[in-house]
Amino acid sequence: MVNEKFRENVPAWGGFAARLEALPSLFERILALRAPCAGPGGRPWHTHERVTYLLFAIHAFQSLENEAVRRQVLRLVSLPLWHALSRGRLQVRPGPAPELFCE
Repeated sequence: MVNEKFRENVPAWGGFAARLEALPSLFERILALRAPCAGPGGRPWHTHERVTYLLFAIHAFQSLENEAVRRQVLRLVSLPLWHALSRGRLQVRPGPAPELFCE
């Protein structure tokens, strides 16, 4: 559903605004799929399934301006990765969410 909304260029995360408590459950279930051979019946994933999973991850990481999504996604990023970015890149990259930075 989220991937389709991004494809149609409509707000993808708006459907979760009324039910923010459902978003952590969605991310938990999707992340549980990344186990090897986690396709239906324990079979390997088809290419289309892998692409769909990857697109969801990309869309989620590109939605850091949404606070509810940001809470779920930033748990997946290790802290040393953020420290490796230059100060200039940190100030440019997630511009719409200044609360991500502490001076």
